[in-house]
Amino acid sequence: MITVIREFPPDHELLAFFETEPIVLDPDTPWLYNTLEFTTVRNDIEVRCRIVSSYGKITTRLMTAGQELAKFELRDAETIRVVVSERQEALVVSFAPSLGQVALQ
Repeated sequence: MITVIREFPPDHELLAFFETEPIVLDPDTPWLYNTLEFTTVRNDIEVRCRIVSSYGKITTRLMTAGQELAKFELRDAETIRVVVSERQEALVVSFAPSLGQVALQ
């Protein structure tokens, strides 16, 4: 099954969410069609997030002191959104209605 991303956040929203510039596979290609690798630290936990939106793939690794705590490999994403409210910021990944959604906060 080939998944087409229907919604992808603007570059500035991803920059604000991760608070860092990504490593970009191809600097001449728009982020929507590129491979992005973000690394940031939240509460002493290093968060590494690789987004390949053109294939609907998101891999997130949580690290502490060089040790991997968790790894999430998502595929077939239909939408990727940054959601900001008074209480939280989240990267929300949605799939086909039968598969649901996942939020990275």
